[in-house]
Amino acid sequence: GCLLGNKAWGRLVGGAGVALGLLAVMMLCPAPMEGVSAEEATIKASVTVQPVLGLTVGSDNYVVNVTPTETGEFSSRTATVEVTTNNETGYSLYLATENQQATLANAEGTAEIAPVSGEVTATGFGANTWGYNLGKEAVSEVTMYQAVPTQNGEPAGGSEVPVEGDEYNLTFGAFVNTELPGGAYSNRVVVSAVVNPGYVPTLSAIDNMQEMTTEICQASTENETKQLTDTRDGKKYWVTKLKDGNCWMTQNLDFDIPASGLTSADSDINNASGVWNTSSSYPPRTTEQPGTITSANTNTETYSWDLGMYVKSDPDGYSDHCGSSSIKGLADASCTSAGWTNVSSMTPMEDGNATDVISGSTYNAHYLVGNLYQWNAATAGTGGTITSQEATDSICPKGWQLPTSNNSNSGSFQALMNAYSISSDSAGSTAITQTPLYFNPSGRVASGSLWYAGLTGDYWSSTAYSSTSSAYYLYFDSGVVNSSRSNIRYSGQSVRCLASQ
Repeated sequence: GCLLGNKAWGRLVGGAGVALGLLAVMMLCPAPMEGVSAEEATIKASVTVQPVLGLTVGSDNYVVNVTPTETGEFSSRTATVEVTTNNETGYSLYLATENQQATLANAEGTAEIAPVSGEVTATGFGANTWGYNLGKEAVSEVTMYQAVPTQNGEPAGGSEVPVEGDEYNLTFGAFVNTELPGGAYSNRVVVSAVVNPGYVPTLSAIDNMQEMTTEICQASTENETKQLTDTRDGKKYWVTKLKDGNCWMTQNLDFDIPASGLTSADSDINNASGVWNTSSSYPPRTTEQPGTITSANTNTETYSWDLGMYVKSDPDGYSDHCGSSSIKGLADASCTSAGWTNVSSMTPMEDGNATDVISGSTYNAHYLVGNLYQWNAATAGTGGTITSQEATDSICPKGWQLPTSNNSNSGSFQALMNAYSISSDSAGSTAITQTPLYFNPSGRVASGSLWYAGLTGDYWSSTAYSSTSSAYYLYFDSGVVNSSRSNIRYSGQSVRCLASQ
C-alpha cells in the first residue's frame, strides 16, 4: 500500500475570468514485495487562459483652440492612449474617422478643414488643414503628422508580445488662417485595439503526428521537414510540407493494427461512435508479424502484414527485386540478395535527406518498407463494398488521411505528381523514389505471398473503383508511373498519409 497525501490551492484572477488551480500529490510507496506488481498512469493537466484587452483614452473630447492670423497659426492638443493585453501575440492599434470623412466640418456644414497631405511637421501644414500623430515619444518640432484614415487599414501602433500599460501620445494638430470662418470644426475619431491572431506553430514546432492541424500545415513553409512520433505506438515518421501545399508522410506507414481496434482519439476515425473495433461492421484483424503472410482473398477483409525493419539499398534499382508464390517475407534469401537489408540493429541517420540509403551502421528511415494493408484495412473498414466514392476513415493518425486518386484535386496523388512534374515514364520512375518524395517500391501481398518487392510501388488511395472488387492506387515500376490505377481490394499495399492544408 502507499501513503497518500495531497494539498490543493487556487485563486481567481479578477477581471480576466481565469481560474487557476494546482494539485500537488505526494505518494510514499515502499518497494514492491516479491509477487506484487506496480502500475503507473500519466495524466495531462492543462489550463486555458483566454486573452483579454484593455484600452484607455485620457478624454473623449479633445479641443484644439486656435487663434488664427492672416498668415496662419498652428496649434495642437495631445491625448494619452494606454493599452494592456495578456495576448501572447500582442495587439494592433487602429485609428479611423467614424463617418469615413477625412475633414473637420463646422456645425452648419458650410466650411471645413481639409486633411494634411503626406507626412509633415508642424511647419509643413498647408493652410486650413489638420492631421494627427500617434507615437511613444514626446511631441516636438520634428513630430510628423498625417491625415486620419477614413477606415481601418494598416495598424497605427501595436505590439507582438503581451504588454502592461503600453502608452502612446495621440496628438491632433491644425493650421488655420483668417480665411476660415470662426466656429467649432469637428469629426469623431475611433481608436480601436484588436488582439493579434494567436500563434500558430509550424510542423517544426510539434513533436507528434496527432498534433498536426490544417492551420499548422498552412503555416509551414515548403520543404519544412520534421520527424514526428505516432502516439499510438511510438514509431517515428519523416514529414514534409511538399510543393503541392500539403504536408505528407515521406516514409511508409508502419502501424500494426491492434485487436482492440482504433478510436477517434488518435486515429482518422470519423464515424458517430468514434471507434473501429470488433463491434463494427468490418472488425479489424490484428496485423500479422513478419514471415506469417496469410492467404486472404476476400475484398472486404482487413488483413495487414508487418514486413519488419527493412530498407532497400537502391530504391530505384528495379532490376533488383524478389517475390513469388513461395516468399513469406523480406528475410527470404532472394530478397536479401536483391538489396533488402534488416536495419533493426542500425541507427537512423540524423539527416533525413542523406543520399545513401545505408551508410555503415546507419540507414535512411525515409526508405523503411513499412506495413502492407488490404484496402478495407487501410480505410479502417469504411471501404467495404462502396463504389465510385471516397472512404471516410483510415488507419492514418488523427489529423491525417489517405490521399485521393483518379483526379488532380489537392490532396490527390495526381496533384502531387503534377507539382513535381513527375512524368509517367522511366524518368518519373526514378524521380518518385528520390528526395523529397521517397516513395518505395515495396511490392504487394497477394494470395498468401509477397510479390514484386523492389520492382513495384503500390500505394492505396481512399478512392473506390466503380466495381466493388477494386480501388484506386498509385502504381510505379521501372518504366511507368500511374497515379490512378485500380487493383483488387484484397491486395496488401503500402500507405502514405497526408495532412491537407
